[in-house]
Amino acid sequence: MRDLLNSGATDQDGKSLSPGTDYGGYRIYGASKHGELVIKEHLIDPASKLSTPFYGTYVYAEDLYFVPTLSSSWDPNTDAPYTVSTTPGDTTGITTYIDYSNGTTTGGCPYSDYSDAYFVTEGSSNATVSRVGCGGVVTGTQIGSASISARETDVIIDSFGDTGELFTFNSAQITVVGSQCFAQLKYRPVYVSGIYVANHSFWWMQNSTPAHYVISGENISGYLNDFVVFGDVGYMSYDRPYYDSLAWDSGTSGSVCVAVNTIYTYALGWPQNSVGYYYVFSNSNTLAHDIANAAGLNPTPAPNARGW
Repeated sequence: MRDLLNSGATDQDGKSLSPGTDYGGYRIYGASKHGELVIKEHLIDPASKLSTPFYGTYVYAEDLYFVPTLSSSWDPNTDAPYTVSTTPGDTTGITTYIDYSNGTTTGGCPYSDYSDAYFVTEGSSNATVSRVGCGGVVTGTQIGSASISARETDVIIDSFGDTGELFTFNSAQITVVGSQCFAQLKYRPVYVSGIYVANHSFWWMQNSTPAHYVISGENISGYLNDFVVFGDVGYMSYDRPYYDSLAWDSGTSGSVCVAVNTIYTYALGWPQNSVGYYYVFSNSNTLAHDIANAAGLNPTPAPNARGW
């Protein structure tokens, strides 16, 4: 370049290099279109011993970070750390995303054809998660918390196509909690011919799986039968725990799991088509109270719960 500048040589169009030019390159054309000479413009870096093209650019990775969603409303700079939880022996997913120089964002593993993603656990003498692999799955090992970082290897990191490592700029906080259960006594109004007459009680619970169940008593052909229904809607579609009123709540903790298991077992063992249904003293409220007694619970009954 120095020689070209000093010589004042011009190209085929009569143009010369501008004074002060200190870097660049040149293109050589063969005299014949059938020539086999191929020369590409490169920048030579004698210090790092790299030769990279100076024309055009590569799409390269700019940021690697943990994020729960690609939603534009979530900003990893302000909403970090990304927090997930699991229980001992259970797994939960954890996700990283990469922002690229062309404005795109990708996630998953591998993130591109040329990346090799894996996770590392930041130092904790009391590790709470197993080693995290490319699949992005965390396994709880004991109750506590830990911080996870991630890195990409062999990812393009600049416009020249150089590869290197990219580290997450935010951490993911992993919380490992014990089994969490709850039992809630719920109620809703009962109407006869459009006139309110009483409240109907039923149980909503979460076991250690965790799975939700709705347990309620109903009048089936003159018998007080019970129904144990998986999910958050009871046998009668009117029993919707998320919307119905709360009479009593055990709270959510591992200490409630024994009582919750008892509720479930007792309800499954209820003698169907054996106990007569009577509006005043043998009804859904009666069953809800019997279940509470079996589980050793002393809940506050729902107001106007006839037959409790």
